[in-house]
Amino acid sequence: MSNQLTRGVTVLAAVAMLFFFAPSASGDAPVASPVEATAAWVQARMLVAAPPARGRTYPGAVETKEEGEQRYAEIARAVVEVAYDPTEAALFGGKQGRARTAMLLASVAFFESGYRRDVDLGVGRWARGDSGASHCLMQVNIGKNKTAEGWNGPELVASRDKCFRAGLHVLAASMRACRSLPAVDRLAAYVSGRCVPGLPGARSRMEFAMRSFAQRPPPGLDDQVIRALGARALSEPPAEQPVAVTE
Repeated sequence: MSNQLTRGVTVLAAVAMLFFFAPSASGDAPVASPVEATAAWVQARMLVAAPPARGRTYPGAVETKEEGEQRYAEIARAVVEVAYDPTEAALFGGKQGRARTAMLLASVAFFESGYRRDVDLGVGRWARGDSGASHCLMQVNIGKNKTAEGWNGPELVASRDKCFRAGLHVLAASMRACRSLPAVDRLAAYVSGRCVPGLPGARSRMEFAMRSFAQRPPPGLDDQVIRALGARALSEPPAEQPVAVTE
């Protein structure tokens, strides 16, 4: 990764930290928003990996920079809500294991879809990979069948939450099956169906996530985000899910 890209991640994450954990106007206490700060941390990595509106020529993928940034913010929030859901098992241990899980989800989504608008919203013939068998940002390969959770392709596209949950479960299955391999190779079953060390596709996804995490660690600990999500769930109505569109 170039120094320019690294600086971009650093600046964006630093801005998020300053905004969400800055002292209040009265100077009494910090305005803590762990969920939004963590989502901004994920979004910052996404913006550097695949700048919106740049090189998007597929039908349905074209959008303005501002539209892309807003969509990325919504995607990042969905990633955080899934990765930090205490009913889901984190893919990594430790006090920031869920942050690592979030970054791996974002990394795999980048490799699978580049966060493209058409893939995200299910627009056009190029929105589904593997001859139409793979769906949503995580490109979950189920064809016309259903996931283990009982969701079909259109449902994965209509709900980013379901997309990332299904993807999380597939990644978890691969990491369990390949637990005897080095950590960097544990997506081998996800990529190829076999636990074979040294597969470029598996390593590139895992190394991208590991490198991103190391270059700019998350703004807080997992339990802070989990508590904030729990408090918000009690005080807010459910957010509307994005729906698939046709063009």
